Formats: sequence, C-alpha cells, structure tokens
Amino acid sequence: MINIENKKLSQSKYRPEIDGLRAFAVIAVIINHFNKDLLPSGYLGVDIFFVISGFVITSAAEKESKNLFDFLSGFYERRIRRLIPGLIFFVLVSSIVICFFNFNSGVSLQTGIASLLGLSNIFLYSKSLDYFGLSADLNMFTHTWSLGVEEQFYFLFPFLIWFSGFAKQTKHGVRNLFLVMVILSVPSLIGFLYLYQNNQPAAYFLMPLRFWEIGAGCLSFLFYKNQNKKGENSSNFLTIILFLLIIFIFISPNEIARLNTLTTICITSLFLLKIRTKHFLYKILTIDKIRYIGLISYSLYLWHWSILVTSRWTIGITKYSILIQIIIMFLMAILSYEFIEKPFRTNIFNFSRFQTFALGIIISLISIFSLLILGKPLKGKLYLGNYKYINLITRSRNNSNKNIVSEYGDYSGNFCHINKGNSSINNFNFERCSIKNNNNKTFYFLGNSHSDHYRETHYLLAKKNKVSIEGISVSECLFPSAEFKRKKCQSQFVILERVKSLIKKDDVIVISNDGIGDNILELNVFIEFVLSKGAKVILFSISPNFEYPVQNCYENWFSKQNKKNCMIPKSQILKRRAQEIKIINNLKKDVFIYDPLNVLCKNNNCSVTDTSGKPLYIDQNHITDYANKNYIYPDFINFLQRNNFL
Repeated sequence: MINIENKKLSQSKYRPEIDGLRAFAVIAVIINHFNKDLLPSGYLGVDIFFVISGFVITSAAEKESKNLFDFLSGFYERRIRRLIPGLIFFVLVSSIVICFFNFNSGVSLQTGIASLLGLSNIFLYSKSLDYFGLSADLNMFTHTWSLGVEEQFYFLFPFLIWFSGFAKQTKHGVRNLFLVMVILSVPSLIGFLYLYQNNQPAAYFLMPLRFWEIGAGCLSFLFYKNQNKKGENSSNFLTIILFLLIIFIFISPNEIARLNTLTTICITSLFLLKIRTKHFLYKILTIDKIRYIGLISYSLYLWHWSILVTSRWTIGITKYSILIQIIIMFLMAILSYEFIEKPFRTNIFNFSRFQTFALGIIISLISIFSLLILGKPLKGKLYLGNYKYINLITRSRNNSNKNIVSEYGDYSGNFCHINKGNSSINNFNFERCSIKNNNNKTFYFLGNSHSDHYRETHYLLAKKNKVSIEGISVSECLFPSAEFKRKKCQSQFVILERVKSLIKKDDVIVISNDGIGDNILELNVFIEFVLSKGAKVILFSISPNFEYPVQNCYENWFSKQNKKNCMIPKSQILKRRAQEIKIINNLKKDVFIYDPLNVLCKNNNCSVTDTSGKPLYIDQNHITDYANKNYIYPDFINFLQRNNFL
C-alpha cells in the first residue's frame, strides 16, 4: 500500500528524460500528420503530452506557498511566459501565410482567434468538426484544440492544488489532492469512453472529457514522490516493455481508438513512475539532440501543422517534398524557441509579474484585432492566386444575379442560409426567401448547405418555368422532433412547421442534405405527412466529395500538383454512398430520387473541373453557380419533365 498521507515533499528536480519523452511524442504526431498510414495512432502523442503536463505541473506546484494570491499569480505568470509568446508569434505569421494561398481563410482565422483565447477546442466542437476529416486537415489551427484543453485545465487546477492543501504542504495535502483527482478523473474517463462512441467530437475536443488524462499525470507524480524505497529498484526491463507497448499502440489501427487512448495514458503514467537514471531508456531519452527536440516540442508542435497545411494548399505533400517540409518545420521551431519562447520564459527582459500579465493581455488583444482585419477588411487582398477562378467560385448572389435579385427580391444564401440550428428565427422575413409566381405550384427547398449550393438552380427554375419557390437552409438539425431537439434546433423546427402549414396538393418538397440518415425516423414521418397532403417529395443524392483542396485543381503558380487528385472514379463515389443508398431504399416508395452524379460525372469519373477547365466546385463538396447553370439546372429540368412535375 502506497503511503500518500503526510510525507513532506522535497523540491522537484528537473527530469531530462521527460523532455526525451516529449521528443518521442511530438515525432509520433508529426509522422501521423504527414501520413496516417505510416503511424495510424501516432496522434496519441498528444495524449502523452497531456499526461506529461499533469505530471510536470503538479511537480511545479510542489513548492510551499502561504498566500493564495501569490500562488495563483505565480502559477498564471509561468503559464503566460510558457505558452503565450510562442502561440502569438505562430498565429500571426501563419494567419498571414494562409491568406496568401486560401482566398476563403475565414474558418482558419476564426480558429486562430479562438486559440488566442484558449477556446479553439470549443470552437472546433461547435463546428462539429471531424478531427480526422478533410476540413480539419485544411484548417491552419486545428491542432490548437489541445492547447485549449490544457489552458482550460489550468484555470481549474491551481484551485484544486491550493484548497486541497497540497500547495500549502498541509498534513493531509497530498492525500486530499489524490482523492480530489480520483473523484474528478473517474467520471471524466467514463464520459470519455461513452461519448467517444456516441458523440466523438465532444469526447475529442472538450476539456471535462479529457480531464482524466492530465489527471493521470498528476496522480502519477503523487505516487512517484511518495513511493517507498523499493520503488528505486524499478525494473529496467519493465520500462523497455512499457516503451515498446507505446510504439505498438502507435502502429495499431485507429478503429480501436478508445482502447488505444486508455492504454496509452496508463502506460505513460506508469512509465513516468518507473523510469530511473540507471535505465537504458533513460540514457537514450537524455541524449542531447533528443532532449533538445523535447525542449522545442511546443514550438515544433505548433509549426509542423502550419507547414503541412500550407503545403496542402500549395505544393502538396509528396515523397519529394517531405525533406524540405521537415527542414522548414525544425527551422521555424528553433527560431520560435530560441528567440521567442526562451527569452520570455527565462525573463531575459526582466518583466515584473504585473508587466507580464499586462503585456500578455495587450499583445493578445492586438493579435486578435489583427486577425479580424485579415478576415474582414483585408479578405482576399493578400491572395496570390488566380482571381479568374476566384470570381467563378465565389458565390456572391447580389453581384452575380442582379437581374434576378431586382425582379424577385433578396432570395440569397446571404440571407436564407442559417448557420446554426439554434439561431434566433424570431421576426424572420420568410418573404425574402420566396419567389412568387402566378403558377399555383410551389417548390420548397429544404436541407443544409447541400441545399443552399443549388440556389442558382432554384433561381432559374422560378424565372424560366414561372413556378413559386421557397428555400431556407439550416446548417444543422434537418428534422428535429423531440422537445430537446426543438430547443437546440429552433430554426429548422420553425421552418418545417411553416412548410407543413402551407403545403398543398401538387406542391413539391425538395430535400438536399448530407448525412440524410442521421434523422431517418423524423424524415420518414415528415415525408408521410407531405404525401398525405397530395404533395410530392424529391430527394437529392449527395454530390461528390473530394478529399483534396479543390482550389489547387485550378491553375495557380503555387499549386503545380498532380491533377489526378482532382478526379475521383465514379465507382469510388458510389462505394462511399452505399449506406446512403441503403437508407434511401427504406424510405417511402413514392419519393423521387435525383442524382447529380449523372451530370457531374462523365466517362465514369467525377472531376473538379469540366472539359473546358472551368470549376464545378467551390470546395470539396459544394458546387459553383457555373455548375448549376450549365449542368445541374438543365438536367434537373429534364428530370422534372420526365416525372410530370412541370
């Protein structure tokens, strides 16, 4: 039984092997981000960082302190010096760089702002971003989610340290902190294991569900400082086995991610507890060059992702570019560490505690303001690419459809696409999202952004065929029904209730939404209601999804890449759709299915451009107005005529 009652803790000493372990973790993350097939679970290096953070931060709080204000101010001063200077330098430079190569860099800049506020994990969760998906790979600041988790933990942890008595080194301080960390970590772990299966973004991004990982590091330190003399005889063989197990986990498939995460945390905690100076791995991890990589690991973690994302927007990541990209990563990391991180951390400028806080806040606010300027007044001004294509893929309804706007009003995605399901829809002007004609038939276009990107087709249908249309798209919650869904998805609920109150015989409901199976029960109920009114339902199959920045498929001097990435075999698209087709087949038999693949994919291939080289896609899965006018609209009209809709 380990005694955690009343041992007086000695002052913590620097453990160089921890920097070696940091080096190992950051290299695993970088390899995974270069190519997930090389090290499928290498991203778990971030989880090792969480354990190390818990261990080191508990060690740093070991010094005796008698005053809460001094303890808290000292704690946060160290965090500011450690994290903020390198982060600000990274965010500012990377934000400017991404504006050079990505015309629509808004999401990256928003994530960058959130990272400066310690909230990027919450921002990414609010976007329901899949960390392993393409959109994450193209966001300059996706990886800062882990900093958000740590920074939010740091707001809570010093209070636990202080009020447990650990910081004051009271008689039962160690025991109290141990109990508190166990009590908080156990439900955090249970929540993580449950939600990883049911709500992966929450389990991945949110601090309460990651608390147990940093908590494991804290508990490991408490055991380490209080183990009895027998602990000094820890087995060299055991530490080698533990290290090999981590490597084995890194090369294991991502399909067992929950088990891998739990095992990685346990093994890392045990490794920190058992490694000794006489061990073989200690000597390896404390080699100067390895230890230096650990020292620069924070900057290296920040910059490696920036280099990779910039490469994805430009030259790509190939076997010919890897060496150059690695060199740039290390050069930027060394520059940041030696000239930004290190001087501030060692207080070479001799700032007082108050000056440190003031400077951190002021520079952070200036940086946030700078990113806001890049995202609004300077949007597109720094772009170095070909504006000929930008004009084709930028969907500015009020400019590109002046005749339709003046004739039919403001039927525009700028007004008629709601970004959040719980956005306020009170006093919403539905008329501006309607085009009225004398024809008694009305087409109602429903869905998310995959309905909105057909808005040009809506226009042309109303203008040339004199039917009435209404189209309001919502980015979330296609068919909410339960009371809690009504609260979360108020906009979509109100829209659906409106349509149900207005729909009449011979009207047409057109539904276009990716992830159509997410609300299959509610969808069937809605379809049954529509059919009972004598109306008809058309379901759009989802458009192709290119796992590649489509802007790089258009001619730009900085993206001379292999254009095979700009074309996907139609068979591959159909394979991805297998689950959707299964769901569609279980819908009401009276539903009509329109498939855009029939016109967007020619010669058994789906291409980002047409044969003349003009862009069909705005991004990875949303089509341009050009594609609407020249391909979707003519084909959709033929579909409507064949099925007696017109």
